[in-house]
Amino acid sequence: KILVNRKLIENGYSEIQGTLGSGGEGEVYLVKNASQQERAIKCFNSNIHFTRLIRLQKCKHVVAPIECFEADKNLYIYVMKKGDPPTKSISARKMILVLLAGIMELKENGLVQYDGFKNNVLVVGGNVAISDFSSFKEQPVILNKEINKMLEYVRSKWNISKLTKALKGQTLDNSESFKNLVETLLP
Repeated sequence: KILVNRKLIENGYSEIQGTLGSGGEGEVYLVKNASQQERAIKCFNSNIHFTRLIRLQKCKHVVAPIECFEADKNLYIYVMKKGDPPTKSISARKMILVLLAGIMELKENGLVQYDGFKNNVLVVGGNVAISDFSSFKEQPVILNKEINKMLEYVRSKWNISKLTKALKGQTLDNSESFKNLVETLLP
């Protein structure tokens, strides 16, 4: 942590303020930038994530790194906007439509959210976004599989029984027809 804190300060950030969470690839820490805005950081032993994900900067529904810098040989610090878990104040319809848009943004960039959506959906700056960019993989997107992973997450938090019944036995290979179904069945 000493090395990371030194590098954070050199790059205009505070020392680590606390831990926001942890995952398969390490801890996520809270820092502040020069304007005292909260940011999240994650450290990796490779810059492959950054080189692969810099193209996601313009995506609206994906938490992409703001910047990346090398702390030491093969130790990289990724900085991203800090988010919070979504609450029930967000409707199931909005959640599904936004996550579908995020899936499509990833697809357009040849990436897929490999870990699923549990604990990987945040509200950042008032907008729902797919997070945990360390688990984005470069592989062909099988839309049906991605939509089903997303629906599994939404079902765990919202009642979407009408949509679930309507989808029974369907292959979801067209995002536009799925979007129309969601807009028709969910308030």
